Amino acid sequence: MTPANARRSPDTDSDTGTGTGTAPLPVHHRPFRSTEMNLLSEELVRAHSRALLAESTDRRLGHELALGRKLARRAERNALRARLHLARLV
Repeated sequence: MTPANARRSPDTDSDTGTGTGTAPLPVHHRPFRSTEMNLLSEELVRAHSRALLAESTDRRLGHELALGRKLARRAERNALRARLHLARLV
C-alpha cells in the first residue's frame, strides 16, 4: 500500500486514515487546552498589582511623614518669630 512515512491528504483522519472531510485542528486551535498558563498569568498580574499597591502605600506614608516634618519646622519658626516680636515689644 502506502509507505509509513507518506503524507496523508488533509481530508483523512490522522488516527484512522479514514476520510472525514475535515483536516485535524492545529495545536493552537484545539478547544480543550489546559488553562494552567492562563491562571499563571493571572497570578502574576495579581502579584504585580499587590506590589504596586504596597509601593504606592509606602510612598504615600513617606510623603505624609515628610510633610509633617515640614509643617513642624514651619510651626517652630513661626513660634520663634512670635517670641522675638513679643520680646521687642516689652
